[in-house]
Amino acid sequence: MKKTLLLFCLILISALSYGQTQPVVHNATFNKIAKNSGSDCACSGWINKSVGDQGESSTKNSQDVVKLDDLESDAVYQEVAVEANSDYTLDLEYWFNDATTTTEYIEVIILKGSAYVSGYTPLYAEPATALQDDYGYETLAQVDDTNNHVARTTIVPPGNTDMNDMTQLTFNTGSETSIAIYIRAIGPYDASAHGDSGKDKGFMNGDTEVRIDNLVLANLGAASSSGNTVDPLTASAADWISYFNAFNVSDDAFAFGFQYNIPESKTTITSSSVTLQPNFAIWAAEASNAAWFDQNAATQTPVKYIEANSFVESSTEFNGEDLTFEGNVSSFNLDSNYKAIAFIKVLASDYSSTLVNENVEITATGDFSVTVPASSLTTGLVVQYGFSIIGVPADPANESALGSVVVGAKATASVDDVFASNLTVYPNPANSFVNISSSENISGVEVYNVIGKRVLQVTNVVNNSIDVSSLSKGMYILKIASGDSVATKKIIKN
Repeated sequence: MKKTLLLFCLILISALSYGQTQPVVHNATFNKIAKNSGSDCACSGWINKSVGDQGESSTKNSQDVVKLDDLESDAVYQEVAVEANSDYTLDLEYWFNDATTTTEYIEVIILKGSAYVSGYTPLYAEPATALQDDYGYETLAQVDDTNNHVARTTIVPPGNTDMNDMTQLTFNTGSETSIAIYIRAIGPYDASAHGDSGKDKGFMNGDTEVRIDNLVLANLGAASSSGNTVDPLTASAADWISYFNAFNVSDDAFAFGFQYNIPESKTTITSSSVTLQPNFAIWAAEASNAAWFDQNAATQTPVKYIEANSFVESSTEFNGEDLTFEGNVSSFNLDSNYKAIAFIKVLASDYSSTLVNENVEITATGDFSVTVPASSLTTGLVVQYGFSIIGVPADPANESALGSVVVGAKATASVDDVFASNLTVYPNPANSFVNISSSENISGVEVYNVIGKRVLQVTNVVNNSIDVSSLSKGMYILKIASGDSVATKKIIKN
């Protein structure tokens, strides 16, 4: 079955959602339109003969598919204005004309505008007035220089029945405000077998033509720092530290603090979980110590309660970026006289003060998350993330009754993820109908075009099939709902 790529609607409707400027790509569907010099072909707007012979109209569909000829040095090239420090996606439909093709791969390169030839200013002209050679990138050596690449990907023959699929390349523009999109097909190079020796660029396609269509370049918006995300299992057991703070039971005043050890703190760390319990070691070790227990009481009575901290610490790893500590509580039966806290603390470099103590109390099973922004994590500060169990030293005889908290990594698959992973749409490309294969009942489908406009809505899905015959040719996003679960699929309408 033809591979279908997931793409959240948010990606392609980002201009509507966030207001960022969308790039202008001329003739992204490779229609047969006029180009500079008066001729026409599906490569209009995509010509730079300095780095590849022009792509041409395909024999499959001479109006809206560009072909990279077999045994020739064909390529397509176009310069596009972009926003700096922004994330983009480039989506592309492609065909390999024969399952036995010697074409090794299609190469897609996003080239840096900062590496255009000296003195050149991009024009971003429409096809009828666009330059066709000696501009932007003037040599293949420039194209092949990886220092000039924003991003690069290769596409190998998909091996499906149609030899037809879609791909997506995601990249960040960094400091670039202009890019060039460059696409070519690569097969074994043999100058003696080249189909057009007068235009040999030193590379050539394999023995069957390659077709490309429906290119979509989308601006996802300014990239924000992804920051650091850690969970209870990110660090090894050896990296965990224990430190106790003791407080007076009588007035809650801080009394003293001291380093402890992880095993006696009753924090048990394995490769799959961290188990938190009240501290029992102090009960026996300090029974005769008046600082801990009332020596005049008839029974052993604590005069201190403790904040038993178990944590991972760094003074370099987490500075300068947002930090999120998240996880999942798989078991919770801690006695109500004790509190379990998940925290991120930021301390002065000399440990003289706590500058940030962001925390959340754990009271039941489920996910937890704590975040501290980069602005609070400046260079040189000490950062700790971990857990506290707060309460009096406990009698070991009561260990079972006092319970515990078991935490681990946050589950990665949401309900929507599970729904999407078990969902397929076919045929793709489609002519009249799209069928939806799912074990769940489909409650509705919305169809969006590539600029984020809803063009079709089906609220009564009969036999998990929708009629798309009224849609124009091109790429669309299906937003498929089943109850509260939503998944998106990309389709091509022929």
